Amino acid sequence: MCSFLFRCSFLLSVLAFGVSSFALAQLTDSNLPIIRIDTGGRTIVDEPRIIAKMEVVWNGPGKRNALNDPANHYDGSITIEFRGSTSQDLFPKKPYGLDTILPNGEDNEVSLFGMPKGHDWVLNAAYNDKTLLRDVLAFKIARDMGRYWAPRTQLVELVINGRYEGVYIFMEQIKRDKDRVNVSKLTNKDLTGDALTGGYILKVDKLTGDKSFSWTSAIPPKPGASQRITYQVDYPSMEDLAPEQKTYIRQWMTNLDTDLNGIGWNNPTTGYRKYIDTASMVDYLLLNEVTKNIDGYRLSAFMFKDRDSKDPRLRIGPPWDYNLTFGNADYHDGNDTNDWVVLFNQRFNDSFYIPFWWAKIWQDTNFQNDMRCRWLSLRGGKLTRSHMFHWVDSMAVVLNEAQKRNFQRWPIMGKYVWPNGFVGTSYASEIDFLRSWLLLRMGWIDENLPGSCSTVNIPPEMRDYEKNLYVYPNPFSDQLTLRYNTPLSGILDVELFSVLGRRVMQKELLIPYKGSYEISLPMQTLAPGIYLGTVRLLSDVMRFKVVKTSK
Repeated sequence: MCSFLFRCSFLLSVLAFGVSSFALAQLTDSNLPIIRIDTGGRTIVDEPRIIAKMEVVWNGPGKRNALNDPANHYDGSITIEFRGSTSQDLFPKKPYGLDTILPNGEDNEVSLFGMPKGHDWVLNAAYNDKTLLRDVLAFKIARDMGRYWAPRTQLVELVINGRYEGVYIFMEQIKRDKDRVNVSKLTNKDLTGDALTGGYILKVDKLTGDKSFSWTSAIPPKPGASQRITYQVDYPSMEDLAPEQKTYIRQWMTNLDTDLNGIGWNNPTTGYRKYIDTASMVDYLLLNEVTKNIDGYRLSAFMFKDRDSKDPRLRIGPPWDYNLTFGNADYHDGNDTNDWVVLFNQRFNDSFYIPFWWAKIWQDTNFQNDMRCRWLSLRGGKLTRSHMFHWVDSMAVVLNEAQKRNFQRWPIMGKYVWPNGFVGTSYASEIDFLRSWLLLRMGWIDENLPGSCSTVNIPPEMRDYEKNLYVYPNPFSDQLTLRYNTPLSGILDVELFSVLGRRVMQKELLIPYKGSYEISLPMQTLAPGIYLGTVRLLSDVMRFKVVKTSK
């Protein structure tokens, strides 16, 4: 007899649960960590949490892990429940929230998958994201920005009560902690002076999940709107907040709303810079825009305020909930690579709006210049096309084996799952769409982001230079000609991509001195269609779109 449910053969579990679509998804071993959860016959529900046992098999990066191996990374108790709002109601693959606990029920602070110690974690199902990567990629971009904490993640395969449940994203939950949201600890005894002023973690979100102290802003999100923005205190919890703390943080946010709605909203001393850390605001905005997070700023939108002695301003972030990004939404133009999410209120009517001050600050010339400089800096580093594509491609390789089991367990590939903005017929096509969408989105931001910057990551000889690139004929049939004017010298890299993000041509040319160059590219073997091109010389990057016709 099996001494523990997880160590029984997986084939036995298929018999126990009946032959169905997941019968083909036989997990024996994996290149991903394996998590086994046994509820002891209890049913997982939204709340309350139930006690269960969790075992983790992980032999380290690059090593294989077997389903029937003894637990070697974690072997202990947890409490577990369903989490999320829309995702747990609509989808059969459920997301989970869990706490690692000691036998006596106290929190068990443990380090899992190299993450700093903690006790509260999330198993993100990523059901309607068929790349299984959108949240992971968004959080990676946020961490690469280096401005603040963003959840660390680990792709795993999950088995609950002997049944294979697919690929999940194991990740950190948002919480106050020196290794997560590093804001001062606030107790119900911190009632006066500097101690009262922080720290608070706030959010704009649906009023679901844990009950939080909340209030409604008096300022409409846009003229004529009947809805109002609801601010919630995520930390401390409702029961831990003292009346004085509720009064303080509500009044502080009311002052922010009032002053930013007044005539001096952009005064450098008394306006929005007094209230908001603009560096964090810029990074949060760029993250929401490069991912085109249609829920950005208005749902799962977190902010935090520390004690005045540490920083009297509101800091924007951390990021959370990015499954409807990178073109994975068919409403509010979520799959389009154009337009700004931050101007959502001007373009759409919805039950949930963005606080009015986002669009207002967006209009400020100094803020626009900050955005432009930061964007250029990021595009010269972690947000280059080659860096982003390399990450996506490498993660697709990591998932190549496990994604097959996931989509055998959940046979949704090639089928519409709300609110997919694209429905691919294979995992490869979903990855191709992500790459293509990202290429187009970053190119659109390059060309349309307001503001100016003449000093960040731009060689001195490039400043104030009018770059010129002429591509002709367009449409073309046999040959494409590029005329390129540059004040630089070096290696010129020309690349051409299909609309699915596949590189179809690359050419490197020596530019020995500044001046005008004409480059002829034979294209007879190229299939008719639309192609996207990139011309790169040092930090000088230009993009073009051409159409190949038949002869």
